[in-house]
Amino acid sequence: MNFKDAIIALSVITVLSITSFSALQQNVYAEEPKYKYADDVSVVTTFTFRDGVETYKYPVFVMIDDFVANSGSPSFRLQGTVEPSPLLHRALDDAFKHKQNRSFDWNSKYFDVTADFIKNGTSVKKLDYSKCEVNDYHITTLNDSLDSYIVSSSGFAIVNSIDFLCGGIDLVTPNSTSYSHRTPFTIMDYGMTPFKFKGDVRTFVTFEFDKGIEKIEFPIFHLTSGYGEDTRNTSVSFKVEGVVGNHQLLNEAIETARKVSGFKNGPNTDFEALVQFVSGDKVLRELDFRDCRIDSYKLTTLFDKEEGFTGKSGFVHIDDIGV
Repeated sequence: MNFKDAIIALSVITVLSITSFSALQQNVYAEEPKYKYADDVSVVTTFTFRDGVETYKYPVFVMIDDFVANSGSPSFRLQGTVEPSPLLHRALDDAFKHKQNRSFDWNSKYFDVTADFIKNGTSVKKLDYSKCEVNDYHITTLNDSLDSYIVSSSGFAIVNSIDFLCGGIDLVTPNSTSYSHRTPFTIMDYGMTPFKFKGDVRTFVTFEFDKGIEKIEFPIFHLTSGYGEDTRNTSVSFKVEGVVGNHQLLNEAIETARKVSGFKNGPNTDFEALVQFVSGDKVLRELDFRDCRIDSYKLTTLFDKEEGFTGKSGFVHIDDIGV
């Protein structure tokens, strides 16, 4: 082999090595642009296929069905800009190819998914989905009519929108404490949120469980029943929304509510809930709820069309809880 042949051989080996490395990286991780997230809470989804693992940073995660209702086939949706995702794309294409024969078990049909919600680099909540499959798929363009064409801060976002149907789901609270009859009664105050409120009037809910107390600020509160004539003989209820957080006792109550769903008189985690509307150090009003139970729960993402994708605004992952 002369010097020229050696150079050619070396070049071929170099190209092949780089190509193989790039393919491996794409199979393991699909990079997404950096977005703005409320309270710095983002989501990372890890898909475990039969042929490998891929991790995505799709900014939009939506629970399609109510977690507490426990339908038996939990479903969720992901939305994000179109990116190289070979194993996921294969699953999408195969699902379309075999849609007339769903009983056939092709290689990419089933997979497991973990949605990990991260705040400041630390996991605060996980959703583990098992035996998932593609249920629906669209590619769409998000835009704001005329502004997307002429306003520099606006634009267009071409996004994947994928619905998944799964065989099971587990809600996991990372770094949770194991409780026993010897565990001391705990009090956890999660402090104030960074959001702006008219007159600085904030809503705090103090949940008193058998194992301890959690005081949480929720930006959104709705008293959903209790005062109308049509609710005279029914229980009082309320709904709160806030950024996804690591609230162990509240999460346990949500999980328990799911487990006993459908059993009218089944055991549940009853608790007290003191709702306080506060401005500074002054309590303006209190609502004291007793013998409460979790009635509904969804984890979803709020965003304003293309603005979150273009950087004009952002995304917020929220817990939507009915009591």
